[in-house]
Amino acid sequence: MSDNSGTEIEKVVNILLDVEKKIDSIKLGMDQKKQELLDAAKEAAEKAKEEALIDITKSRKKALDEIQNNAEKDANKILQKNNESIKDLQKRIDKKFQDALEKVSNKVLGE
Repeated sequence: MSDNSGTEIEKVVNILLDVEKKIDSIKLGMDQKKQELLDAAKEAAEKAKEEALIDITKSRKKALDEIQNNAEKDANKILQKNNESIKDLQKRIDKKFQDALEKVSNKVLGE
């Protein structure tokens, strides 16, 4: 082999080594970007999960508050009706008692 051929082969080998280094560098960069994307996706998923849990908790609390308010309103309505019924009953009892007193008084007085 001539000196010139050896130099040419050496140049080609050096070029191939440079190409291999660039490919390795690109591969490393791609791996880093892939990991960054995975990390970003994981972070976004965690954030979405937290937001969903917050929304669910708020919705559940709102629903429970509404149920409690409705139950309190219903209970108050029932209590009002019961109080009215008790007043009506007391009036009837008082009337019957007065009627009974009149009848007893009339009997005692001989009327």
